[in-house]
Amino acid sequence: MRASPAFIIIGAVTDSMNTTSATPPSSEQLCSSVSDYWAGSCTHSTSVLFAGPFGADLVAGVVLGLVTEALTVLLEALSWRTALTMARKDPQLYNHAWRMNILNNLCLGPIIFAASAWVFARPQLPPTQLVFSCLGVLAVHAVGYYLVHKAFHEVPGMYCHHKLHHKFNTFVPPSAANCVSVVEYVLAYMAPFPFGAIFFSPDRLAVLAAASVVSFCNLLIHTPPLAEISARWLPWWAVATSDHLEHHRRLTCLYAAPTISLDRLLGAERGTKRGPD
Repeated sequence: MRASPAFIIIGAVTDSMNTTSATPPSSEQLCSSVSDYWAGSCTHSTSVLFAGPFGADLVAGVVLGLVTEALTVLLEALSWRTALTMARKDPQLYNHAWRMNILNNLCLGPIIFAASAWVFARPQLPPTQLVFSCLGVLAVHAVGYYLVHKAFHEVPGMYCHHKLHHKFNTFVPPSAANCVSVVEYVLAYMAPFPFGAIFFSPDRLAVLAAASVVSFCNLLIHTPPLAEISARWLPWWAVATSDHLEHHRRLTCLYAAPTISLDRLLGAERGTKRGPD
């Protein structure tokens, strides 16, 4: 299997910090490279700072967070009219959105990702099982997010944890994608991953792939220039940018995000029309 850019970056970070521990693990346990660790053939990294399974998973989570931040910047530039309007309309909220992006993507996200992979991930799976487990985790995440998100809107007392995200209504830039409260980020964005891992027993690569898909799709559905394209070309069962922007405007429909449209699968939005006439 060809290594992805994320794994190359992780390998460069940890392998560049090799050193000798006062009580080194046995040769059977020691990872000569990060690829050995992700393959499940050893249990310890040669890095002092990131020794052990949790440390390597944490590095992977940080790399994913950095990639997410970089993509946010690129999509924000693509959505420059919306971003500029929002920054002029409410500069305090716009600046707060970027602070929450950093907190969620680079602090909370890596820790929860690492904990999920460390506790639930299996050794490396064959390609077919890897794809199946990744899709399973994505399905569980879609269901988990839908239920929590709908509860934020309909259960008394829960909307207070979601109202920050809906301060972006008329103007919704990509930076709003991860501008959510800590409670929402943990319950809706991250908690479905360990549940998916319990049901589908993914390996570390499958967990990373599922998290990457969710992160990428979450940014896309908050990118206004993609609304018409997504409405026209995405299959009916997928969440389109136009769907989610409509949710931001109306608040009482289209709760699914960011991958599978459970609203349409369950028939809740059977009467709604997507895309241009």
